Amino acid sequence: MLFAVSCTDKANSLDLRLENRPDHIEFLKANSGAIKVAGPYIEEDGEGMTGSLLIVEAADLAKAVAVFTVLTAIASLGPAIRAARLQPVTAIHSIQ
Repeated sequence: MLFAVSCTDKANSLDLRLENRPDHIEFLKANSGAIKVAGPYIEEDGEGMTGSLLIVEAADLAKAVAVFTVLTAIASLGPAIRAARLQPVTAIHSIQ
């Protein structure tokens, strides 16, 4: 089953996001077994990014939450969160 994980950037954090983007991409690649698709939310101007959407594969919602929790804990919350640019995860939903 697939789950959508929605993350929102803190205000005024685009420079920090761009600075940490290479490490963030490596984190996503290293965890590609569970993270099937990931990408930023793009502002209307096409320039800025305001958050991220990750599609995580897991057997059920509890396992999706566990997968995301384990991945973020192992990676010290990943480069993006380590850089203090992300707010806490806003939602995890199952998708078909």
